[in-house]
Amino acid sequence: MEGSFNYFGNAKHDFDLTYDEPSISLRGSGASEFEARAFSAAALLTVPLGRSFSLGLRAGMSYSTLERDLDQEFRFNGIPNQLQIDDSKSSFEPVYGANLEYAATNIVSVRLDWQTFRDAGKDSGFDGFDLDLLTLSIIGRF
Repeated sequence: MEGSFNYFGNAKHDFDLTYDEPSISLRGSGASEFEARAFSAAALLTVPLGRSFSLGLRAGMSYSTLERDLDQEFRFNGIPNQLQIDDSKSSFEPVYGANLEYAATNIVSVRLDWQTFRDAGKDSGFDGFDLDLLTLSIIGRF
């Protein structure tokens, strides 16, 4: 079994919108910001590949949180409007991954690890994000 806390950081996006048809005019701009983190617990199955290498497969659950801040100003057919959303969504979702580990000595090994956290922020007005994590670790055993 393996447990972890992962902070995925912030993602920011500025945007402009223009849509013109004979009877509809929509113009706007805005900014959005997302922040994600997750706690996870997973079963890890390790298969030796010779004396120094091993392959690990991971499957489990995560409790992920996605915070969203959206600020948008737009004009619909010339009428000004403003939209602001500041919310946070958390859910239990699957996590899975794989790793390749090289045991340099009996005490020190190096591990390349990939994990994907499915549907972070699900039900927050969209389907959620799949967050992928790639890490390189040096592991000391004592």
